[in-house]
Amino acid sequence: MKKSISILAATMFFISSAAQTINIHFKNGQKVQFTEENVDHVDFSPKPDDPTLTPGEVVDLGLSVKWASCNLGASTPTEFGGYYAWGETSTKDEYTEDTYTYYDKSTNRYTDIGSEIGGTSYDAATVNLGKGWRMPSVGHLKELMMCKHEWTQVDGVNGYLFTGPNGNTLFLPAAGTIWSSSVNHPGKDLFYMSSTKYDDKWINVLNEDLSVSNYLDVRTWAVYYGHTIRPIYYEPIENPVENIESYVTCVQTGVSTIVSSEGTYYAKTIKITNSSSADIQLISLCNADIRQTLAANSSTEITVQSKNNYPYPNELLFSYNGNSYIIGW
Repeated sequence: MKKSISILAATMFFISSAAQTINIHFKNGQKVQFTEENVDHVDFSPKPDDPTLTPGEVVDLGLSVKWASCNLGASTPTEFGGYYAWGETSTKDEYTEDTYTYYDKSTNRYTDIGSEIGGTSYDAATVNLGKGWRMPSVGHLKELMMCKHEWTQVDGVNGYLFTGPNGNTLFLPAAGTIWSSSVNHPGKDLFYMSSTKYDDKWINVLNEDLSVSNYLDVRTWAVYYGHTIRPIYYEPIENPVENIESYVTCVQTGVSTIVSSEGTYYAKTIKITNSSSADIQLISLCNADIRQTLAANSSTEITVQSKNNYPYPNELLFSYNGNSYIIGW
């Protein structure tokens, strides 16, 4: 259960037979009340050990890129760090549509700064940290979600712990988001900004918001909200292939149905071709983990399946030179 109550110390005295109210006060200002007649007993259990975090400035989870161990503007993994509007490279006091740098109130229009700003002058991670650092794209966030992840606490701070294929760990604190001038839902929800825009007014964000759902996913939020950023790091390739996504194609070559005692499975076979002069890293196909290298000027056929006709997306996620790409068919 996401919300848990840990009582470190409590002393209760019942000085009369009259029913009394038991108040539990939390450090975040929350108060929970119980009446004496509804309480059977109070006991104490030791606080579980905090998860062990992988040390260092960057964390190698065994993915296509490395992840910063802290949020942008933070010095420890549990600090929230700064909050940024999409395309802005510094923090500010108020986050509204009217204070957004790329919104013109007189025309009610947004300035087009591109749909993907990773590694550009609009990328807060690149501007503040330098070459090799950037904001994660929506593809990087989807790759991160493929790791084992669980809601937990580190040093008393709520958030998600991600464990990569190599066993290393990364913690993202639930820092909430800023609309106007106050932080909303700190310690309860998280909103991690990507470098990828959904449309003029919305961007893709790694999010768990109790008002929407109780699971982690990539969702869309307003460009002018203040969101936290977890930077990624990569070693840039010299003379990279430009527009590499134009060299990668997917063609469905087969469909089949498998019926078993466990249910009905619908499978499809996809031929992936990389006609570029560079190797690429395949990450997922139709949301299935297919992590492998696809060499330059080569092809591979992969079969994926879903149970009970679950609608999985016709898309391939792959990475190259620190960037991630999603192509459909």
